[in-house]
Amino acid sequence: MGSFTFSCSCLSSIDQFCITSRHARVRRLSNIKLTHRIVCILTVICLLHGIPALMFFEISPITNKCVNVNQGFSIYILVYAFCLNSIGPLIIMIVFGYLTYRNVHSIRIPVDRQLVKMTLCQVILIFMTAVPYATVLAYNLLTATLKKDSNRLVNEYFAISFLGLWTYLYYGGSFYVFFISSSRFRRTVKEKVFLWQNRNQINPHVQASIQ
Repeated sequence: MGSFTFSCSCLSSIDQFCITSRHARVRRLSNIKLTHRIVCILTVICLLHGIPALMFFEISPITNKCVNVNQGFSIYILVYAFCLNSIGPLIIMIVFGYLTYRNVHSIRIPVDRQLVKMTLCQVILIFMTAVPYATVLAYNLLTATLKKDSNRLVNEYFAISFLGLWTYLYYGGSFYVFFISSSRFRRTVKEKVFLWQNRNQINPHVQASIQ
């Protein structure tokens, strides 16, 4: 779920860069058909990514907990979480956010400027939520071959668990970041939320009486 969300955020920043490009060939890359294909491919990849977990996780007869029994897969999980769920999306969004800002810097269109502002706020949110988790994962990966006592293992497990939960702020926080940073987004949300009032509103109809 996390990789799919971060991937969609990265694709969104790339799409904004394509839309604001001065080259028609690059702008043509932003189309609904290509978007559908990319999302379908991304969905299949994310589903296939979860298959190894079914193979390498088993119930431990000692602790009665579901644990990973493959050391290579443990390293893969750490590398995957560090590169694809933390630093990777952050770098992609920073690069394409900067390129988009450069494209629309001279354009006098408030909507485009709001898109850039939303992207920059999203980059800050990823930095606040994903980088701490990536840091502790990198530390865990670099010290994986060292002997650790039980107290150190408990502290590392607590840090990974806490910062792993901390990253979930990104999923819910994106809405509030967009709501605060974009007046157009706030107006759209208000129109959607209060749509029922417009539907239930009774317009007075005056009938002329014939005398």
